[in-house]
Amino acid sequence: MKVKLNTGIPDDERLKIIEELNKLLADVYVTFVQSRNFHWNVVGPNFNSLHSKFKDLYEMMDTIGDDIAERIRALDGNPDATMAIWLSKASLKEVPAILADEEMVVILINNLESIVSNMRELCEDEEDEEDESEETESETNEVDVEIDEATETMLGAMMVDIEKQVWMLRSFLG
Repeated sequence: MKVKLNTGIPDDERLKIIEELNKLLADVYVTFVQSRNFHWNVVGPNFNSLHSKFKDLYEMMDTIGDDIAERIRALDGNPDATMAIWLSKASLKEVPAILADEEMVVILINNLESIVSNMRELCEDEEDEEDESEETESETNEVDVEIDEATETMLGAMMVDIEKQVWMLRSFLG
């Protein structure tokens, strides 16, 4: 027997939130796979530090992905869970397995910054959207979803962790 979810989020908004979380989940797991790839394939004088950093990143991405997927389930949705679906929904793209260490770092910085930007966009105030009401959604690339407080809190904590990793990766580049 299925009991209808009744936590105060209107169904249409809840479904939009689930869809946006699935897009984030796709980007997180593209970054997870790339971090794993780089962990396995990094070479050169920075091997030890980057091998370890890439492991930290794929472990963090897996934890973030799990939290997003569990939030989707808590909203009575189903997390996407195949590479084909993730690649079709992700804003991030696959990259070659063999790259120079600095290229790997730059790709991961770009991925993480993109994920944070997408999270931040989802968490933006409704007031900010009203101030920009003259611009169309396609002009601003903003998502027309009102995120619930619990999801926003979760994403806020994730942004802090991801931004710290971006800082560390940028420091590697000097």
